[in-house]
Amino acid sequence: MDIGELRSYCLLKPGVTENFSFEDRTVKFKVGGKVFLSAKLSSGGQFVLKCDPDRAGELDRDRGKTIPGFRMNKRNCMTVSMENIFGIEPFLEHIDHSYCVVFNSLSKKSQKLIKDPFVRRLANLMAEA
Repeated sequence: MDIGELRSYCLLKPGVTENFSFEDRTVKFKVGGKVFLSAKLSSGGQFVLKCDPDRAGELDRDRGKTIPGFRMNKRNCMTVSMENIFGIEPFLEHIDHSYCVVFNSLSKKSQKLIKDPFVRRLANLMAEA
């Protein structure tokens, strides 16, 4: 999965926005203003994702394919390398889990606004302007 495919997949999720930081070298995908995935554009397939601490521990033990999140909270974030994952499905599963962790941490009001298709369309129009 390259950065373009990653971008397309993330932006399909309700309420997701993207922005760049660190002199446009890192893309961050957010839901409700909170980051759920961060990717350094020159990282060669390494992505930092939010995660449930118990799940991160399981993934580390079971697969050995994750490391604590680089420059992030080491307990609630993990770095996943595409080189270590066989097939696209496990990686998409990581992305989906990260999105859900952040989405579920939002207030019920924010969740409802994100789920509302009219609000999503309006947000997209405002972002294009």
